[in-house]
Amino acid sequence: MHLMYVDESGGTGYPPPGGSFPATGGPTPWFVRVGVIIHSWKWAAIHERICQFKTSRFLKWDAEIKANHIRAAQGAFRSWSPHDRVHFLNDFLDTIGREMDVSILSVHIDKTKVDTIRRERLANPSVRSLELLLEL
Repeated sequence: MHLMYVDESGGTGYPPPGGSFPATGGPTPWFVRVGVIIHSWKWAAIHERICQFKTSRFLKWDAEIKANHIRAAQGAFRSWSPHDRVHFLNDFLDTIGREMDVSILSVHIDKTKVDTIRRERLANPSVRSLELLLEL
């Protein structure tokens, strides 16, 4: 059996008819859903390595690692310098990249190209991205 952790970025909304996606605020033009797949037998060892990675960098074992928090000095990275955040991100990406027991899949939907008058299953990026992710 495999486990999949799923997360998304971007909103599911659209601008009003005839409108466009704003540069800031409002609905986003992109919706991204990512799945990280791990075999159930490998989960505990990978979880332990991630916890060790966090604690070796003075984070709590349950601290969330979010790209936005790293970029904007939020969450667990609130007091970190820009240099330390970039260094952490590079270390984290190297660590994940070496992890042979993890597969990462992603679906990117450009909402400017979606036909919003189609039925919900096809027009809603949340529903469609999950369907596409599970097909991969």
